[in-house]
Amino acid sequence: MLVADGIIRARYRDSMATPELMEPGEIYTITFDIGNIDYLFEAGHSIRVDISSSNFPKYGRNLNTGGELYTETEWTVAENTIYHDAANPSYVMLPVVPTWEVTELLPGSAKNKAGRTMPVKFSLTVDELADPEQPFVCDEDLEIVIYDKNNPGGILQTSTFGDAARDYRIDIENELYITNFKALAIPATYVVEIYRYKAGGMLIGSFEFSTV
Repeated sequence: MLVADGIIRARYRDSMATPELMEPGEIYTITFDIGNIDYLFEAGHSIRVDISSSNFPKYGRNLNTGGELYTETEWTVAENTIYHDAANPSYVMLPVVPTWEVTELLPGSAKNKAGRTMPVKFSLTVDELADPEQPFVCDEDLEIVIYDKNNPGGILQTSTFGDAARDYRIDIENELYITNFKALAIPATYVVEIYRYKAGGMLIGSFEFSTV
């Protein structure tokens, strides 16, 4: 089963703006980005990696001459060597992301007045299925996004860890994440989404609250 794939033209290995052809006999480091996926490899599973010079017709063909892309008419066979020795280790990097659970705390009552600045609080713990003790997770690499439920495209606030008024802070003693949010002047329902922005923007969880 194909889980994910990625591709890059070798001439763009260092820069998409400044292409540079490879020289025969030289060794180059090339990085392939396969994007973000959510897949569970169970104990005992094997991971297979296939490397190919082409993936046509999914991607535009490469005629291997170094000529102009998409207009070249001549073609040649390319011979590629993949190195995987101590001096030139090839590898696959698969980040492991723990399963976390967001617990909504505040605001969460009918007394949230429109137009006021209020603390938005939540807790972040390891999911019970991953660890029955559900320890608190302290993470300074989150991104908290708040928007009006009726206008998902209009982000009202984005918070990252820091000391500014709209940044979020972590109350380790009480196991809380806290950010200050100024509500709109009219009653509304808001959506709070929590992301791991250093994990490719992976959504951890979300909750809603309303003002009156």
